[in-house]
Parts: sequence; C-alpha cells; structure tokens
Amino acid sequence: GMKRVAAYMFPCPPCHNPGGQVKTLLSYFEAHHVNVDTLWLDIEGTQYWLGSTTLNRQFYEGLVSECQALGLKIGVYTSLSQWSAIFGSTSYVYGNNHPLWYPHYDGAPEFNDFAAFGGWSSPTYKQFSDAGKKCGVSYDINWGPNL
Repeated sequence: GMKRVAAYMFPCPPCHNPGGQVKTLLSYFEAHHVNVDTLWLDIEGTQYWLGSTTLNRQFYEGLVSECQALGLKIGVYTSLSQWSAIFGSTSYVYGNNHPLWYPHYDGAPEFNDFAAFGGWSSPTYKQFSDAGKKCGVSYDINWGPNL
C-alpha cells in the first residue's frame, strides 16, 4: 500500500458552512477507509468564491479553524495571484503556519520564482508542470526538496 496519502479539498464557498464541508469530507474518507496524512485546502478560482474579500476571508478562516479544531494536518494550495484576487491583498495573513504548495507552470523544479505572500516566506512544494503523461493519463508534476 501507500505509505503517505494526501488529498485536497476544493471548497464550495457559495454553499457556506465551511466546518460542515470539512466534516462531510472527513466522513466520506472514514466511510471509504481512506487514511489521509495531509489535507490540502485548494484556494483558487475567483469565480467559485463569494465576490467579497470580507466574506471570502471569513469562509477561509472557517475552513482552517475547523481543520485545526479537528487536529488535521493541513496545507494550503494557492498562488500569489489567486490569494490576492480572492482575499484582496497579498498581505492578508491566515493559516501561514501550515505548509504552502503553489503552482507556477514554468517547467523549473525549484523555488527561485517564489515571491512571498500571505505570511509565507517560503513554500513547501511547487507544481511546475501540467505535462505529465503516462499510459494515457495526464497529470501535474510537483517538486519539493523533501519529495
């Protein structure tokens, strides 16, 4: 079997109830015997959010707070541009005590392109390519010094 399983959650801000969404996902994992080591919160796609930086921040803080209250190991998947567009500023800070995984499809497995935002001074992982393909399956390619 797999030694480490990570999952990501693409939340539904218009559905409200961030804590309920986290609990529903965990119930699904439990019912299907999925043992997730790290849950990544996928924070991107302004069209999926609430159109208000204040409401977006409240929803996101609810997600992070619920995960922390449940003792989950979490990380945040987002980019500087998405963070700024969704939360109104690159200087908005919340959840930066958790690892950051950011996308930048430049083909370079390195962090030289990273610019600090959201309180993160360095990332944990980078998604650097969407050109992975084997056996007819396409996938994104990620890098981190500890992968």
